[in-house]
Amino acid sequence: MTIITKAELIARARKNAGVLDPLISWDAVASRAEWHGLHQVRKDFPSADQIGNVLVFNVKGNKYRLVVRVDYPRQELYIKALLTHAEYDKRGWIEMGVIAIDPVEYGQLLANTRPKVIETEVEFRQARTLLETLTFADRELSPAELALRALLKKLVTDYDDRIHPLPKIEARKLVRRLLEQRELKQKDLVPVLGASSTVSDILSGKRSISKAQAKKLAAFFRVSAEYFI
Repeated sequence: MTIITKAELIARARKNAGVLDPLISWDAVASRAEWHGLHQVRKDFPSADQIGNVLVFNVKGNKYRLVVRVDYPRQELYIKALLTHAEYDKRGWIEMGVIAIDPVEYGQLLANTRPKVIETEVEFRQARTLLETLTFADRELSPAELALRALLKKLVTDYDDRIHPLPKIEARKLVRRLLEQRELKQKDLVPVLGASSTVSDILSGKRSISKAQAKKLAAFFRVSAEYFI
């Protein structure tokens, strides 16, 4: 198989410590192979999988996934992505176009659903319903369906953010609500903010939250610091 390109392997390895040697080992086998189907690929890489015209290889145990497009007739492998296990499981790499989309199927989906910039609540509800249907389908979606889902998600969230923004809550009130949600007490913020008097002053409104304190609260509650500024 011709690897297109080795430069891609090197570039991706530089961004992921300790993965170069496993990629060199993979290349040593793949570049000399003559695969014509997944059954042959698995003779060399038993854990390999194929989705559409994409092959997925485990690299460095199961820490990384190497995603390549394969052209069996031409004996070519195109390096597309090197992903961590978590990145691979999110499957966003499919929606980003790593897998080729069948233009006929995608065209039919677009003709049937007619997605467009959402301008009314009726269009919003219709698009949201279709998005939810695709998201929770009890089967694996095709690349074309995943592409449609990605488009619908963009349209729905853009309209939602523009038309239905949540009102901004006062920072000290948000802190109280977050404490309640986590079933925490005011004293639990002392290690975060440094003193019980500081916590009391912030919650009573006598003192505003500084940027440094906002970052600490954000890390503690695992939310964006923007909510506290």
